[in-house]
Amino acid sequence: MRCCPLAITVALLMLFPIRVAADSGGVSDEWIMTMVHRHCAMCHSENPSHTMLLGQQPPKGVVLESIEDVRRFAPRIMEMVVRKKFMPFGNETGMADADRARFGQWIAAQ
Repeated sequence: MRCCPLAITVALLMLFPIRVAADSGGVSDEWIMTMVHRHCAMCHSENPSHTMLLGQQPPKGVVLESIEDVRRFAPRIMEMVVRKKFMPFGNETGMADADRARFGQWIAAQ
């Protein structure tokens, strides 16, 4: 069975997370918030804008509107976004595996 280099990289990052500071070329808080706005905020905000959630609370009570919110939910994000790839739900927003790996790298550095 052949394995792609990206899968190997993701597996290695999960086993041996790279700890880097955001100011040393690592994953920045700004990049994380860009990803959250692109892939998460439509459902995980105080007032979800996703058509399936209009007028409802965010799923599981997870609100991701600030970097502090992301830090607070980091263990759940690591599990649901990086490891299991359950979120974004159905990968509706097309989150790339490389972005999931970078998100995991940022979480590991926290």
